[in-house]
Order: sequence, then C-alpha cells, then structure tokens
Amino acid sequence: MFNKLFSPIKIRGMELKNRIIFPAMGTKFAGNSRMVNDQLIQYHVERVKGGTGLSMVEVTSVHAKSAPRRYLAICDDKYIPGFRKLTDAIHEAGGKAGIQLWQGSLAVGSDKTAQILVASDMPVSAEVILPGITI
Repeated sequence: MFNKLFSPIKIRGMELKNRIIFPAMGTKFAGNSRMVNDQLIQYHVERVKGGTGLSMVEVTSVHAKSAPRRYLAICDDKYIPGFRKLTDAIHEAGGKAGIQLWQGSLAVGSDKTAQILVASDMPVSAEVILPGITI
C-alpha cells in the first residue's frame, strides 16, 4: 500500500529520494530580524534526517511592509545568504528545499508594525472595507 511513498520521484528534472513532503509550518523561529537562523536550519535538517524528501520552508514575505515580525522575509538581498545556508544544509542532509511565498494579507493583522495587503477592496464587515493596493 505504501510502496510508492518511499520510492524516488522526479518532478520537472528534480529527483526526490521519496514522496514524503514536510509542509510549510509557521515556526516563528526568525524572530524580529525575519532572517533564517541556526535554529530554523537545524529544524529542517532534522526533518530531512528523519526521512523527508522535500522540506517546504515556512511562509516567507515577499513585501517588506507586509512582513510581520517572527516570520521569514525574502524582500531584500540581505536575506539571500541565510536562505542559501538553509538550502545547502537541507541538500547536505539528503533532501530538497521548497518555499512558501506570501504577501501577508489578513494574517499580519496581529502585528501592528506590518501592513495588510490585499489585491482588491475586501469587505471585512458591513462597515469596514480594506482598500486594495495600487502599484
């Protein structure tokens, strides 16, 4: 029944050692810096050592103003070295890395320093409408 679960699979040229995918989790290990750190790297390496073929890195903000504290960001080149270190560590442990990108949306509402971004006007209640972004 599970024989295919543990067999390799190739997806668009990328071969996974098995079909076990660790989904993106909101660990909040990034702290206020929003950067990859050793705790997050070790977290993903241990999952790969435990058998994960593809480790999805948690929600990562692509827009600086909508990046809530304690969540990762990749909206500036300063974040690249940390992601490189994380990816290299996952590869060295025998896994592959993926990432969940996001723009924040309503999920940033609990962080008053982050800006909520929505693509178009969004009614929150009969009286409140969040304005959509304009670029």
